[in-house]
Amino acid sequence: MRTLKNKRISERYALALVAGLDSEQLNNVSSLLSDFLGLLADNRDLIEVLGCRAYSKTGQQGVVSDLFQKIRPQLTDTQLELWERIEGLTSLLVDGDRFFLLSEIEQLVIGFKNKSSRVLSVEVTTSRLWQDAERREFEGKLNKLCARETRVEIRWQENSALIDGLILSCGDFYFDGSLAGRLAALKHTLKGDGILRTLS
Repeated sequence: MRTLKNKRISERYALALVAGLDSEQLNNVSSLLSDFLGLLADNRDLIEVLGCRAYSKTGQQGVVSDLFQKIRPQLTDTQLELWERIEGLTSLLVDGDRFFLLSEIEQLVIGFKNKSSRVLSVEVTTSRLWQDAERREFEGKLNKLCARETRVEIRWQENSALIDGLILSCGDFYFDGSLAGRLAALKHTLKGDGILRTLS
């Protein structure tokens, strides 16, 4: 569970990363950061080295430097300027033993990007894989609920542990429409009305 202190620190880093960027640059830095985290996700050993306090700071910074030097030739001049921001951020996180905040910072940057482009990012977790027609219908209903100039972007996940229904999260909003969530809400309501104590 992330602490409030870590959340505040992540917000400061994310704001510093995107400071002064226009909408297009914000999209580019978000994309570069996501690509970088995707590269890291493919290499567990690299994550361990960068996130472990047992490794020396010099060794960790050497790994970061080598990694960035390998990526630099693949970037355009426009991307290179933004990439230097990500390099600086990563170095600061490694130096401060805060590398673990990078994925949370990425989510904040995505949020900034979506807010500037009027995109609402929603995560939907279902108990089973939904067919394309079901997904389109749900997305259409969600779009109708939102402001006219807002576009909904849904990330679908499947969790077989859910018995039925779905869980929807968007920023700080969380809705548990799974069977377990609905039963918990019913139990809470019954306790509040005093009905559950009477039955016990």
